[in-house]
Amino acid sequence: MPKHQDELRLFSSIATSFILLTIMSFLCVVSSYIIFKCIHTELPKNLTQEYLRRRGFLYAMVIVNIIAPIFEEIGFRLCLKYTPFNFSIMAGYFGMAIVKIYFSINWFDIGKSQFVFLASIFLLFSIFTYNMLSLIFSLNIFFSFVWREYYNVVFISSATLFGFCHILNFDIKSDLHLYFLVLLLVFPQIICGVWFGYVRLKHGIEYAILLHSLYNLIPNLIYFITYYIV
Repeated sequence: MPKHQDELRLFSSIATSFILLTIMSFLCVVSSYIIFKCIHTELPKNLTQEYLRRRGFLYAMVIVNIIAPIFEEIGFRLCLKYTPFNFSIMAGYFGMAIVKIYFSINWFDIGKSQFVFLASIFLLFSIFTYNMLSLIFSLNIFFSFVWREYYNVVFISSATLFGFCHILNFDIKSDLHLYFLVLLLVFPQIICGVWFGYVRLKHGIEYAILLHSLYNLIPNLIYFITYYIV
C-alpha cells in the first residue's frame, strides 16, 4: 500500500506540474503577443519551429519530445546534485554547446562528421574536467563548497541560463532591440527551468526528462495542427 501511494503521489505531482506549466506557458505567450502588438512590433520568427516544420511532424516529435529533453535535462539539471561525475557531464555539455555555436553547427541538420566532432568535444571536456576534479582535490572541495553554501545561486543560474539559451531559437539578428523584448518569449523557459529543477531534485533526473517531454508535446502538436489545418 505505501508503495502504491508513493506511485500515486508521484503521478499526481508530475500531472499537476504538467498542467500548471502548460497554463503558465499559454498565459505568457498570450501576454507577449499583446505586448508586441501594443508596441507595434512583430513577433520574431521562431527559426527552430520553421526548420522542424520543413523536416516533418515525426522528425519534429523525435527531436522536441525525446532528444531535446534528454540532452537539456542532462546538461542543465543533472549537476543540481553535485558529484564530480555530474559536474563533468555538465562541463562536457557546455563545452560542446560553445563549440557548436562557434562553428555554427545546426543541431537539427547535423552530419555524421559533425556529430562525431561534437561527441568528441563532449567526451574531451567531460574527461578533462573529471580528471581535474580527481587529481586536484582542492578543486573538488571548492565546487562542493559552492554547491553547499550558494545552492540557491546555482539553482537559479541553471534555470536562467536554460531560459536564455532559447533566445537562439528566434531570428533577432537584424533587430538588436528585440534582444530585450524576446526575453518575454523565453520567460516561460526560465520558469520551466525552475520547475524541472524541482522535479529533478525531488523525484530524479528521469522524471525531469519525462515532464520536459510532456511539456514540449502540447506546443508541438498545436503548431503542426494550426499549420496544416487552420
